[in-house]
Amino acid sequence: MRFSENENMLKLFYFHPACSLVSHIALEESGLNFEAIRVELNNPKDRQHLLKYNPAGKVPTLLVDGHPLTENIAILTYIADNSLNCELLSKTPLLRAKTLSYLAWSANTVHPAFRQVMRPNYFSSEETAYEGLREKGRSNFWSYLQTIESQLTHSDWTMGGAFSVADGYTYLFHKWGKLIGLPVEKLPAYARFAETIVSRATVTR
Repeated sequence: MRFSENENMLKLFYFHPACSLVSHIALEESGLNFEAIRVELNNPKDRQHLLKYNPAGKVPTLLVDGHPLTENIAILTYIADNSLNCELLSKTPLLRAKTLSYLAWSANTVHPAFRQVMRPNYFSSEETAYEGLREKGRSNFWSYLQTIESQLTHSDWTMGGAFSVADGYTYLFHKWGKLIGLPVEKLPAYARFAETIVSRATVTR
């Protein structure tokens, strides 16, 4: 883990391919000066360092002037409100609220379905329940991808006519769908979105 002594710089603790990718993309888009610090969560030294700032030991964790900010929704809102390059979160009250609603749905509904596939032990201590949990998680996650497909059918971007902080989550879920073997190729609007977003220099970085 690389860590500079400059406490005034934004510092993002991330792990690939975790949901910290969403905040990482937003930082790249924002034009803000930041340091990305990859944390190998299974590495005791890395984890111990992260625990100094986030007792839950989770990513993303963003240090703002040395103060930790956790949870994607809060981090994305902070990044958007301080963005130098573009409007990543609408200042129009209704669209802003709708974007925050999508972020909450992403974090509280879609993400847990994926976790159920990958980490069924988070939901039950009974190993005999794991396969059923995985299958239910896959079914729910696929249903959520189809909901996103419907939304993208009417627009190039998740929240309408421009890239926003919501699009990082949309991209991440497409990647996760492929990771667990879901037939994401059957979602044409979503495939078009994924091709568009990976062409952005910020996402490439």
